[in-house]
Amino acid sequence: METIAKADIFFFITTIAVVIVTIFLTVFLWYLIRAFKKISKLCDGLEKDIYTVGTEAKEIITHLKESLIFKLLFMGSKNRKKQLK
Repeated sequence: METIAKADIFFFITTIAVVIVTIFLTVFLWYLIRAFKKISKLCDGLEKDIYTVGTEAKEIITHLKESLIFKLLFMGSKNRKKQLK
């Protein structure tokens, strides 16, 4: 009889432990999923910002290359190098 009582206590404690561990795992996974969603949104925003910065940088480079000062400083040196050869 004592063995059956010990087995009942063991299974009762094991059941409680399994329920508690399951609750903790569920809460942990819920927070993990929320964190991944936030990281995904952050990465999407960064990707858009990086694309915008890249586009603006290309425009700045284009305007710089078309400017008169750039042409005077750097385009003239290419012609001089060709003439020296």
